[in-house]
Amino acid sequence: MESLLQAIANTATAAKQIVTPKHVEEVEEFLRSSLCEFPLVAGNDFPNIGSGPGIYFFDIQFPFRTSKDFLNFIDMWGSKGTANPQKSTSRAYPKRATSHVKKVEAGEFVPFYVGKHKNVRSRVIQHLTGAAESGTYGLKLLSRAELLKGCKLRVSGITFNIAPDAYFSMEFLEAALRERLHPMVGKQ
Repeated sequence: MESLLQAIANTATAAKQIVTPKHVEEVEEFLRSSLCEFPLVAGNDFPNIGSGPGIYFFDIQFPFRTSKDFLNFIDMWGSKGTANPQKSTSRAYPKRATSHVKKVEAGEFVPFYVGKHKNVRSRVIQHLTGAAESGTYGLKLLSRAELLKGCKLRVSGITFNIAPDAYFSMEFLEAALRERLHPMVGKQ
């Protein structure tokens, strides 16, 4: 049991070294500077995003400029485009989302979703093309085309040349970015 406790302590120390404010800021800067707008159509292979393990980031600009319309969008997100909204879609979190009201009213892009995957490009494509009936978690953007009508979406990704057994470190980085960016959809 002692060796397990030591391994956990070592992991906590490593996590702190991974998610220093400087590291998180560098990743955020890279993600923001490499955002590319994409059409809401099938067939996009996202050439701007690598295929290795890493982090990806979506942001969104809405066609409306009122908090009422924004809050309505948040309410609709969980009820449109999925057979079982509670179990098979990335949820919107109103408290987090409302921190972006001023940006929405100003017509700015706001953080939409942050994720990690062993193959970033593949996962981004899944978020675009995932079917409404699919039991997997995801944005299912094409299945929500009507709700997203008039919205502009952008995405970026950063990949890391790391050993497979180091992938767990992406969890720490993803959580730190989520805390910093407050994306309106996804894990809390």
